[in-house]
Amino acid sequence: MKKVSLLIAMIAFAFGNAFAQMSYDFNDGVAGAKIAQTYGDPWTTWSNAPGGAEDGVFAEQNSMAAHFTYGNDQVLDLGNVTTGTWELSFDMYIPNGKDAYNNILHIFSLVQDL
Repeated sequence: MKKVSLLIAMIAFAFGNAFAQMSYDFNDGVAGAKIAQTYGDPWTTWSNAPGGAEDGVFAEQNSMAAHFTYGNDQVLDLGNVTTGTWELSFDMYIPNGKDAYNNILHIFSLVQDL
């Protein structure tokens, strides 16, 4: 009986610690406030300058949206994980007549790390 209880405890511990979850819906941001400056780590910008010109802003409060313009380089640094599985999902609205670009990098070094 002890072996079965120990096995169940080990499985529960493994599954309880195997998954990390983050969720951002931008719903709690104040309209016009900078994203990386408001949330802090793990959010930053390409040159690690939260609050600067690269930092995107929250759209209308309770709209679950952010507003990015040319030159915004928002970064969500997911850490130095070298194994495992990631699931990433997001919605992106691009108004008619506008362009957009996004990417996912396997390795990202901030400017000060180079």
